[in-house]
Amino acid sequence: MLRICEEGSEGVLRCKFGAGWPPSAAVGDFRRADGGGVLIGPLDDWNPTVLIESIVKTGSFRFHGARPVLRRMVVSVSLPVSAIVRVLPVHVAFGSTAAAAMLRFSSRARSLDPRAEEKSQRGMIGITMGFEWYEPLSNSSEDIAATHRARSFYDSWFLDPIILGRYPKEMVQILGSNLPELSMNDLSKLSYGLDFIGINHYSAVYIKDCLYSACEHGNSWSEGSYFRTTQRDGIYIGEPGEVDWQFVYPQGIEKVVMYLKDKFNNTPMFITENGFAGNSSSIEDALNDVRRVKYLHSNLNSLANAIRKGADVRGYFVWSLLDNFEWLDGYSIRFGLYYVNYTNLQRTPKLSATKYQELMYNFHIELETHTALK
Repeated sequence: MLRICEEGSEGVLRCKFGAGWPPSAAVGDFRRADGGGVLIGPLDDWNPTVLIESIVKTGSFRFHGARPVLRRMVVSVSLPVSAIVRVLPVHVAFGSTAAAAMLRFSSRARSLDPRAEEKSQRGMIGITMGFEWYEPLSNSSEDIAATHRARSFYDSWFLDPIILGRYPKEMVQILGSNLPELSMNDLSKLSYGLDFIGINHYSAVYIKDCLYSACEHGNSWSEGSYFRTTQRDGIYIGEPGEVDWQFVYPQGIEKVVMYLKDKFNNTPMFITENGFAGNSSSIEDALNDVRRVKYLHSNLNSLANAIRKGADVRGYFVWSLLDNFEWLDGYSIRFGLYYVNYTNLQRTPKLSATKYQELMYNFHIELETHTALK
């Protein structure tokens, strides 16, 4: 998925989410500023090289828009392949090949911006990942090591090669030659790094070792040999949300940001998704979404702590403005600040729609005050 974000004259960053491509390919004259010469047709070849070139072409077209803006930002959104491997009955080689294709696309991303030579006008190139916070189930060295493996197999699989120029050591130790080799050309292009890291954050889990410890369930050896659990001694990691995978753990967003700050030399960050999933059966309960307001309030306070500690966080996007189709959950859950009637598409503001404006105003004032007192 490609996200195009534009900074308008008023300084507000606006994003067009879901500018996807395959199985379609863009063809035609990409020099036409009005886009009239560009056609979208079926993609007949799923070869990774063909896919990458189609993505780069489409992204290049997106950067040639007719409407002038102050800044454009291309965000490559990667669903961690380890998650795909867990959901689908596929071999680890598939996951490795798909991940390598994503990395090679990242190495080509700079060519998406036709103004790359003009640094003052250059667009921002970044990658957005899903970041759950992983907390060791215990203080044992095994569980701590398992937590590092979990991060390596879920997020660092992509970020380490792009920013540090190498695969995570935990993956190398376990997968070895099963990891696709990145050529010197790939590494050279990846060495440009990222202008920012996008963070999609919702929840947290505990991690238990399954490599050196007894473990009835958990990921396979090829996925890092660890077990995800939401409970320690029968107590949940946070207040259960309204869906089975989300727990209210507000300190998680601060911990994720500080972890990325310390590991990747404080690369600029955007919180590209953060929100509360609701599944209220009545419209009245859905509109009076007090739990969503509390979730956003606590997460923004936690994020403010990270910024006060020096984390270079450039922006925050709540997920989402409107109720919409949600991945595997479809229309069964709602994240929106506005309630959508899926029959007639009428939109009604929830409590969170009005409270969010107040929360962001207080968030801004709090950070301005902190800066003034430094």
